Amino acid sequence: MITKGLGRLVFGMLLLVSQTGCWDIKTIQDTNYITAIGFDYQKGRYVVYCQMLDFSSVAKQEGGKRGPSMIWVGQEEGDTVDDAYTRLYKTTQQRVFWGHVGAYVFTREALKQGIGNFTDSSVRYGETRYTQWVYSTDEPIETIFSVIPFFNVSPLSSILMQPVENYLQRSYIRPLKLYRVGALAREPGNTVMMPSLAIRKDVWVKNEKPDPKLEVSGVYAIAKKNHVEWLSEDEFKGARWLEKSTVRTPMVVYINGKAGLSVSIQKPKARITPRMKGDQPVFDSSYRSQGCRCRIA
Repeated sequence: MITKGLGRLVFGMLLLVSQTGCWDIKTIQDTNYITAIGFDYQKGRYVVYCQMLDFSSVAKQEGGKRGPSMIWVGQEEGDTVDDAYTRLYKTTQQRVFWGHVGAYVFTREALKQGIGNFTDSSVRYGETRYTQWVYSTDEPIETIFSVIPFFNVSPLSSILMQPVENYLQRSYIRPLKLYRVGALAREPGNTVMMPSLAIRKDVWVKNEKPDPKLEVSGVYAIAKKNHVEWLSEDEFKGARWLEKSTVRTPMVVYINGKAGLSVSIQKPKARITPRMKGDQPVFDSSYRSQGCRCRIA
């Protein structure tokens, strides 16, 4: 009996020792979180930019004043995108987590190489998904990543990371996610219209000093064989009437060459009727709205 009891005790102790428990758990301060990635292509080299945030300034603070948002932007280049990522690891100090990446930003030169050449390895990695917002830009990517919203709120609240609320109030250029880019790019005859980010320094002033803010200034049209063409918001403004996701969009009505009314059109619906004009096909379009608000200019 004593031998059996001793054997059971030894067996039980071995089971306890073999349990892993939480010995390998990682706390927040032991991990670097990438929140946005930028891509460029220069002199035959792939350039990668990564944005990291100080999550202590991101979290809500009760009973205290929020400190200034802290942003770090890293840059590396390589013969491939993965090579650039690997080089970036050399200076990240701690383990990097990619599951919080919320946006991809491409330069014109990167778009010419093909979006898939930059994102293919990322979306195959287990920590990432196809749900990132996708943008293009002619601005320096490190500057785009360093713009802070109003009131020192989290950079996660900017147009870069949360464009939907801004779009619902002023529907001009529809925000685009990576999975939709992939779907449109594979559809014959489609052209991907990627929103383009710019930095405005002439609109807002903070304590009598310019306070730069992000804006969607236009789109990069990406056709087959990676043909790229930029359109300003003014050149692209007609597309909002054909976009099913348009919620509210403004329009100025001119009378005798002068602004007479300012109208907000809500949820416009387009009807396109094809017809032949001689031997050429043409299209007539008509629109109706669920409502509008008018204001005398």
